[in-house]
Amino acid sequence: MSTLIYTRVSTDEQAAKGVSLEHQAAKAQTYCDLYELTPYQIISDNAKSGRDLKRPGIQRVITLCRAKEVEHVIVYDLSRLTRSTRDLLYLIEEVFHKNGVSFHSIREMLDTGTPAGKLVLTILGAVNQMAREETSLKTKEALQYKIQHGGKVGRAPYGWKYVEGVLVEDPYEIVIVKRILRNYKRGVGYSAIARRLNKRKETSQTGKAWTPQMVLGIIQTNTKPRRTGK
Repeated sequence: MSTLIYTRVSTDEQAAKGVSLEHQAAKAQTYCDLYELTPYQIISDNAKSGRDLKRPGIQRVITLCRAKEVEHVIVYDLSRLTRSTRDLLYLIEEVFHKNGVSFHSIREMLDTGTPAGKLVLTILGAVNQMAREETSLKTKEALQYKIQHGGKVGRAPYGWKYVEGVLVEDPYEIVIVKRILRNYKRGVGYSAIARRLNKRKETSQTGKAWTPQMVLGIIQTNTKPRRTGK
């Protein structure tokens, strides 16, 4: 088992002082020495945005964690890992926690290997859940307003469809949505749920193979009951 130091800078940050790859690595190395987390290796993404996980460096981190070759992952701050709350929770829950990896963020003084660190993550998850539900409610209200006033609306969420301008359940897709939510409540992870859906050859909204991110999206948009047409 080893310790991974992950560093990242985006194009806009390359010239900024204090967040260079070298600065991040130096801080993380000092942290490793302080807590005797050795040996360690550094994986970097240079000139890569933190908006998503489509980065070679972070994908390498994910691969090594899933291969159980990593015991600790260290970043300078949470934004180096990702700027997406959804991706952050996915990485911590599905990649780190499930593979016995402790995650450390130096600036936030976060260590998921301690009870206090786990508590912080629980709070972050609760805040994120509340934000998702508020966004979902506002989206539904906006869609209903557009429909009532003849405005154009986009594609209905997976599990739903528009019938004469009213959002109603899709009889095929809603079964899959309920199955996803049922598995999630039983503690099945996003990756495992995606594998089960693909094994059953269930159709996703895009027609492509299910991914953990798709499953997470379904869970996030179905955390509260939807109003349906009569």
